[in-house]
Amino acid sequence: MTKRILFFLMTPALVLAGAANASAQASLTTSSPSWELSAGYQFFHLPEMDFPLGFGLDGAMHFGKFGLVAEGGWALHGQEDEEGDVTDFEFTTNMWHLAAGPRFTGFNKGRLWPYGQVLVGVAIAHSSLELNDQDESETEKAFMVQPGFGVTLVAGDGWGLFAQADYRRTFFDEADDADPSINNGFRIFIGARMILD
Repeated sequence: MTKRILFFLMTPALVLAGAANASAQASLTTSSPSWELSAGYQFFHLPEMDFPLGFGLDGAMHFGKFGLVAEGGWALHGQEDEEGDVTDFEFTTNMWHLAAGPRFTGFNKGRLWPYGQVLVGVAIAHSSLELNDQDESETEKAFMVQPGFGVTLVAGDGWGLFAQADYRRTFFDEADDADPSINNGFRIFIGARMILD
């Protein structure tokens, strides 16, 4: 019985000590970094098409609260129709993007740093269709503009976690009466961020 009481008293004490240590480490991180490097998972959505598997990387160079960021990413959409053990068709689209632009970050002494950015660059879509043992593929490139906002949680000395939401406007060729447009996309990007002095 005494061991249980001791366990229940020690557990909250250890959790509080760990939180205090993490808070102390976070306070060692500069409130005005020169560089940030990020990697994470991205979920991309187009009208009537989801890309549930994706990854992204970005790097930012800061001059005070203003910075320049470059970003690249990949996402995959897959769809297949099966009847028994036979696949009638399989359709996949790989979407890559490379973009750069300004980022404004609300650096402060706290642990939450909100930011907003507008990136411009290129989106590359590679689609392939397998139908009745015949393969067809097509690759298209288009200009893109991607405004977004996010927040970095400073979690320790020199690192943090981030979450970001973006609207992506691309300029792929499409029919004039296309509704909804394939050029209106939304992205969620979450991951880890290195914070460098």
